[in-house]
Amino acid sequence: MTNGVISLLRGGQVEFKIVCGCRGDRAMQVAKALLARPELVTCEEIYDAVLELGLGCMDCLIVLDAQQYHAESRIGELPVLYRTTFANPWFNPRWEFGASPYVVVAARELGEPPLCASTCRVRGELGEGRKPCEPLVASEELGVLCFMLHEEDSVCSTPTRS
Repeated sequence: MTNGVISLLRGGQVEFKIVCGCRGDRAMQVAKALLARPELVTCEEIYDAVLELGLGCMDCLIVLDAQQYHAESRIGELPVLYRTTFANPWFNPRWEFGASPYVVVAARELGEPPLCASTCRVRGELGEGRKPCEPLVASEELGVLCFMLHEEDSVCSTPTRS
């Protein structure tokens, strides 16, 4: 079981957040595939594509936008943490502390700035420190930037424009 979060941005804001409780290690691969499919514009369309691409499963996958969500599991009402943390692309709402080993933030529009400052705070065994946030995708073809935090206890610094 590996948690994963993909946040898709438009206009510098979270447009969709994809949260799973298993197969999160596929987050970067799935994010790249989603960026190549701009025709996916609803929670249901993204949900179906993500399942087909192998991120999460029907028991754990939730796709949400600012107004609605789609999940096959019988979660009832969406837990409040999903809504209160929606605007934070780095936050995993499956857990109160918000961490996930796989978090991908991807801009869907050409020319969007990176969301992340040049470093991220890292809390680990050696205490709190800083490490660079590495751009993993910078495609002029797609016009996107993706960032991924590899540390389970990483917390992105305040969003800034570069």
